[in-house]
Amino acid sequence: MPIDADGPTCRSVALRRIAFGLAFASLTGRGAHAGELPSGRVTLPAALAAALLHNPDLAAWAYEVRAEEARALQEGLAPNPSLATEVENVGRFGGGGGGVEPAQTTVSLTQLLPLGGKRGKRASVARLDGRLAGWDWERARLDVSTRTLKAFVAGLVAQERRALAERLVGLARETVAAVRRQAAAGTGSPVEVTRAEASLAQAEAQAARRAREDRAARVALAATWGSTTPTFTALDGTLEPLAAPRPLDDLRRRLRETPDVARWGTAVERARAGVALEEARRIPDVTLRLGSRRFVSAETNAFVAEVSVPLPVFDRNQGGIRAAYERLGKTRAEQHAAAVEAEAALGMAYEELLAAFEEATDLRRRVLPRAESALDETRRGFGEGVLRYLDVLDAQRTVAEVRGDYLNALARYHAAAADVARLTGAAPADVPGAGE
Repeated sequence: MPIDADGPTCRSVALRRIAFGLAFASLTGRGAHAGELPSGRVTLPAALAAALLHNPDLAAWAYEVRAEEARALQEGLAPNPSLATEVENVGRFGGGGGGVEPAQTTVSLTQLLPLGGKRGKRASVARLDGRLAGWDWERARLDVSTRTLKAFVAGLVAQERRALAERLVGLARETVAAVRRQAAAGTGSPVEVTRAEASLAQAEAQAARRAREDRAARVALAATWGSTTPTFTALDGTLEPLAAPRPLDDLRRRLRETPDVARWGTAVERARAGVALEEARRIPDVTLRLGSRRFVSAETNAFVAEVSVPLPVFDRNQGGIRAAYERLGKTRAEQHAAAVEAEAALGMAYEELLAAFEEATDLRRRVLPRAESALDETRRGFGEGVLRYLDVLDAQRTVAEVRGDYLNALARYHAAAADVARLTGAAPADVPGAGE
């Protein structure tokens, strides 16, 4: 299978945990290969590992996950008490010229006592925000893996097109030599020599363009792991053989487990927790004050206690509760929309995958062998003086066009397979032969 669009949930979870650990190893500098980038001939596993380790977007999401974990910790903490000192009768003179009255000093502690479980509910909301950030990180990880896979496939296609262009240059040079020999022997026309040389120049220009496209594809692949200059020289992989797509119903059953759909279950849970928090906020909090007051003139101390409770006469958090319920309804609607969108996207990607598979299979089994056989017979006939150079040129163009169409079909097949894997939440597997 070029791309694994199926597999147990536990395997996907394990891969996500491994990838998450790799991302943080790169951030902290830990890990044996944290600073290494692919070089030489690169395989798909090496490209995927480098992208998971060094992609800057993925690193940013990893920081966000840790930030949400810290916020959940903060929301679970109790409010700090307040220490207050109050001095009364400072500089006050008694009546009838009695002099300065002694001051009274009060030292007290004030503690806010949240009621209705507000602290636990705030911590629950923060923890669910952290889980949502984790889902978003998994979505980002799948996006990075898919982009890397597509870039790797595009690089393989560019590499194959460059090799094909170089083979066509070789054929054109052989044809020029043969035409020149025939012209020297008097069995060929100087016009055919000119045409063969023009065809050779065209093939060389095409080869130069394919070489530039190959270099551009390697730059695009290196960008997936945050590098502006590729340090590798070639890609080690093959685009064949092709595997028939799995039944669409089997793939649809995986949609509920994907981060794009599964995150909405957490989002609904978070919206419910928001409703519970807003409902708890209509219960007023109690402020308790305890302290000691010193009477200097009497040289005695007195215990001071104060309880303060807001009266929920006007503000009972009616608007906050209503807004929380509206957000819950909105989240449920978004959950349904995400499920519909995911299934529609999977259907479209699957149809593209099936069409590309059928086209590539037909080209490989029927069209390409016949075109290559016709070229071999035409070259043989031209060497024997039976056929003209124009016949050879036409046969070469036919083979080049068919091979180009076949490479295009392979590229569409693997791109669609990568989309199917992304939509079903599967980790990209090796392109057949990658790393072998």
